[in-house]
Amino acid sequence: MNKPTLDYCGIRSPSGKRRWIADVVFLVWLVGFMYGAVSIIYMQIYPLRVLGVSFPSILFYSHWIISVAVIVIWLLLRRRFPWRSLFAAILFSFGCLVIIAEYADRQVVSLYVKTPLTLAEQEAIHSRFAVQICVMTENGRYRVCFPRINDTLTHEIEEYLTSLEAASP
Repeated sequence: MNKPTLDYCGIRSPSGKRRWIADVVFLVWLVGFMYGAVSIIYMQIYPLRVLGVSFPSILFYSHWIISVAVIVIWLLLRRRFPWRSLFAAILFSFGCLVIIAEYADRQVVSLYVKTPLTLAEQEAIHSRFAVQICVMTENGRYRVCFPRINDTLTHEIEEYLTSLEAASP
């Protein structure tokens, strides 16, 4: 049937049909990954950018860098291990996304509230705690982000937001 053949380097490689299917699956996955990675990275980096928290500017282009690294991994391994190279590339890319998300989460504090903050409430937080905040909508919830300064300030802002939610009808 589809017996492995020796190519010009003496490496055993699977027949063309199985490799071709793995190639198509990889390319379709890569396009989907690029689309998803852009939105994930943007949602993680946006608060850092708005709040003025310093971070490596290479994170803006990390979806391209990860994709190029994935292509290199895939090309290096695909001749001998077409399906394993696909899985290695997928694991590597998602591992990189997790690392970027964790880095961004460590730089800011995110608190979730049920009701949106008005402009007056945002200004009150800014004047009372002398900290800049960023409000985002995430899956129907409101995410309030501010730079990670110390635990006491984080606890005070959390109590203040809880009191605002309790006071709102």
